[in-house]
Amino acid sequence: MGAVNSPTSVRYQRGKGFEYYVANAGGYASRADKGRASVRYADGSARVRDAREATP
Repeated sequence: MGAVNSPTSVRYQRGKGFEYYVANAGGYASRADKGRASVRYADGSARVRDAREATP
């Protein structure tokens, strides 16, 4: 699963994409699986982005 350098909460900003939030959490850690990463929401739910399963 993906990992960032400085795990933290990043406030939602309308119009910002996934990479914005990764960057604001310190960027990808060296051990990160950039093809599969998740976002945890304030309500406790999560969403996984799996680039390996994406269709062209």
